Order: sequence, then C-alpha cells, then structure tokens
Amino acid sequence: MKKLVTYFVLVFVLILCALPVCSASNGSNVIRNWVPRLSDEYFAIGGVELGKSSSEYVKSIYGEPQKVSTSMSPLYGEMETVYRYGESFTIAFVDDYAVSIAVNANNGLKTAHGIQVGDLWSKARAVYRMPWREIYSKNNQTYNYVYRGAGTWRMSIVVYNGKVKSIGMLEME
Repeated sequence: MKKLVTYFVLVFVLILCALPVCSASNGSNVIRNWVPRLSDEYFAIGGVELGKSSSEYVKSIYGEPQKVSTSMSPLYGEMETVYRYGESFTIAFVDDYAVSIAVNANNGLKTAHGIQVGDLWSKARAVYRMPWREIYSKNNQTYNYVYRGAGTWRMSIVVYNGKVKSIGMLEME
C-alpha cells in the first residue's frame, strides 16, 4: 500500500506542475512559456520510452515486475496497470503503452541523455537547458524543475542539495 501511495504522490506532484497555482508563502513558482519543448527522444528512462514502450517490451528488458497493480486512473479515466521494479522504479501503462515512468533512487537507470538520480543538478541543467517551470518548496527545501515535451508530456526533475533526487515522466492527456 505504501508503494502505491508513493506512486500516486508522484503523479499528484506532476499534475500540480501543470497547474498555474502555487502558494507564495510556501515557496516560489516560475513559469517560462517561451522555453522550447523537448523532443520525444528526451522522454525515456532505462530504455523505457514514454508513449511508446509496451508492457511486453518492458518485461523483455527487466523481466517480471516485483509488483503489479491495476486500478481506474483518475487522470486518464481508464484502467491503468502499474509495474514496480524494486522500491525505486515504476512504470504505468494505459492501453498497454507507458504513460508514466518514475525513478527515485540511484539504481543505475538513466534518462536517454545519461542523467540519473544522484547526478548534480548542473549536469542535468546542461543537458536539458532552461526548465519550463521551476517550483521551490521552502518546507522541504527542494526544487522541482519541469520540462514540457510534445503535446501533454512532462518531465519532472526533483533536486535537493544540488543533486537529482527523482526523475518522473508523465503523459498528462
């Protein structure tokens, strides 16, 4: 149950990144609508591509997941199947294609451009350039840098003490 809650918290954070509301008393929120969108090639972690990879393809790379859960997705209004590999790698599928990919530990999984949890933010910034949205939380002293992709694709890089803490990718539909 705790793992499922963690997954939904990540999805909730990514959804909030798309909303233009943030309380100034708890941090800051900057939106740069002029920043170019990232191309599709940026939206992959560990060889799993957002919007393209099927569940069978993922199993061909990583084997059977340690945990599988299926439920109605509040975001998509359809059944969503979530594969969990260990405590730190999660992939969600709708209609058998990846709609969400998340990694929250330094487990060796990298984005298509070589960024992984534990890397310095400066390395990620050099690769991805200026983020579309930047959210700073005073409460837990983290930055959430959000990038836009094609259509409704989003990538979130959470940074704490100058290092990448988690990477999430989501098709927001």
